[in-house]
Amino acid sequence: MSDMIALLNDLSYIPLNNDENETTQGDIGEASNEPAQAKHNEFKELYASANEERYPGCDNVTRLDFMEKFTYLKVKGKLIDSILNEMLEFFQHVFLTMKGYKLLPLYYAIKKTFKTNGLGYESIHTYVNDCFLYRGDNNKDMHFGPVCKTSRWKDSNTPGKKVAKNVLHYFVIIPRLQYLYKSSYIAKEMAWHATLQISHIYTHEST
Repeated sequence: MSDMIALLNDLSYIPLNNDENETTQGDIGEASNEPAQAKHNEFKELYASANEERYPGCDNVTRLDFMEKFTYLKVKGKLIDSILNEMLEFFQHVFLTMKGYKLLPLYYAIKKTFKTNGLGYESIHTYVNDCFLYRGDNNKDMHFGPVCKTSRWKDSNTPGKKVAKNVLHYFVIIPRLQYLYKSSYIAKEMAWHATLQISHIYTHEST
């Protein structure tokens, strides 16, 4: 079993034999053992990509491996999306899809795929001085700050979709903690403070 398959198995609890009649463990705090059907189907698609060859005869790199490595290089090199799109376009020109190469058209497709695992983020427009969030029923449609009346947008006169001056990336903590406890590699480390304390050795008290 590959590392990517093991990771997906931890995150989704979908049985490796894809037996939908077998009960699966749900998220922390959920009353039912059955995961939401939509999420179940999304993870089945990830399983499929984790077993799909990049091209006929390629048994060492799957489609999911390619997306994972591509995303890693983006972060490591601090590359912008437009550069990655040009790279994908170049790959499509060099590795012809008619010969069996399976390539994604845009980096957006990769980002959308990885949001399936629940580790995406929410983009929230903020006031230019970070003192106000354009969020919630009363604030999300505002175009100016409530006190200083400064515009929310870089250019208010731009037609079409406007660009916010300031954006907060909100990474929701609960699903991330849930996945740490789901992981067979990490779950035991989450209780180190209770199980691995050494007598007569100073440790920081839990708060």
